[in-house]
Amino acid sequence: MKCSIEWNNLSLEEWDKKYESIRRASLLQSYDYAIATYASKGQKPLWGLIKIDGEEAGIVQFAETSLFYKFLHTITLHMGPLWFNNNNLIEKTHVFFEEFDRLFPKRFGRKRRIIPNIKDSTCTLDHLHFCKHPSSYETIWLDLEPEIQEIRKDFKQKWRNQLNKSEKYPIHFTEINKKNDLDVFTISYQNDFNSKNYKNIHPRNLPLYIKAFRDRQNLLIYSAHYDNTPVAYALILIHGCCATYQIGLVNECGRQISANYGLLWNVIKQLKDKGIKDFDLGGINAYDAKNIEHFKKGMNGEKIKYVGIYS
Repeated sequence: MKCSIEWNNLSLEEWDKKYESIRRASLLQSYDYAIATYASKGQKPLWGLIKIDGEEAGIVQFAETSLFYKFLHTITLHMGPLWFNNNNLIEKTHVFFEEFDRLFPKRFGRKRRIIPNIKDSTCTLDHLHFCKHPSSYETIWLDLEPEIQEIRKDFKQKWRNQLNKSEKYPIHFTEINKKNDLDVFTISYQNDFNSKNYKNIHPRNLPLYIKAFRDRQNLLIYSAHYDNTPVAYALILIHGCCATYQIGLVNECGRQISANYGLLWNVIKQLKDKGIKDFDLGGINAYDAKNIEHFKKGMNGEKIKYVGIYS
């Protein structure tokens, strides 16, 4: 089995079409994510079409920085590559990283940061020229293809109880687009981020995400209002046939009436109507607040642990 990578030869339309065909495609491999993050870090994107034995097999997105004619060089791969099918997954992954190692070998002046899109225990890269760092990442994926009531029935009983509780209150859910409403959301996020000190988009970078995903109609920001006051928010990033629950906020009043449960249920229905197949609920070991992990696990999706960081 032989791997080759063709660089930057796909149009954006062609890239989107291939990306949209992949179930559970990582947000970090999306075009919009590259636009939102790379320029602010001085990085440029590299888009690769992966071929195995001459046949198209997958895609991959890198971030690159270089100085002095690449004497100082950084190459970053986050949650890739993405394969069009899971046939011979371990073999394809090994030959891909052999090709990566050939193209970007370890040397003085080059920094390599790799977070492979590989489930923990599926395979490792230890036999290649990579060093594994003690880390891991876990998330929960929710399948949105079943009928909507089947999705609800599969939630854990305590989660459904909270959802039922929220439906007893006159909570109004709406998508926010107006500048004033976005400003209120941004301030609320800034305050929550500062007070809880969790790992997520830094508030100063939030406008970059909003613009990049909104420009291509891949952004959803919903609010839950009770007594004409916002009590909860959810920011969703759409990428291909997938979506990621990126930001969730709820105040004390919202907690008392379980508004965050009703809001996320409303989001799920909207995503399903848009044809989204897989919903990434976000990291469950990236937060200090245990109630966030409990909230996500209650939806009874598939928990996946990835192998972590290599260099």
